[in-house]
Amino acid sequence: MTQRGHAVVEIQDNGVGIHDDIINKIFDPFFTTKEVGEGTGQGLTICFDSITQKHGGKITVASKQAVGTTFCIYLPLQTDGQKVEQNDKINEVQVTMAA
Repeated sequence: MTQRGHAVVEIQDNGVGIHDDIINKIFDPFFTTKEVGEGTGQGLTICFDSITQKHGGKITVASKQAVGTTFCIYLPLQTDGQKVEQNDKINEVQVTMAA
């Protein structure tokens, strides 16, 4: 989908949600909820940096306990001074994954 000059990718699950006390930390380097040795805490940090620094976009997260989490990625429809024209086809893709 598109929104004000951005391609928007929305990823949503119906899991347990992210606790309010940690949601503001999930993009921090080395933050993990896994046991020592089971995770590096780099996955969302790399995503955040790539989306915001390399592509000039943004990523948001919304979560509700026992309902699920939604990440929205906004990527500009302009690169190196070239804007996507109105008649350029932009497809909306929805991916649903079973747990």
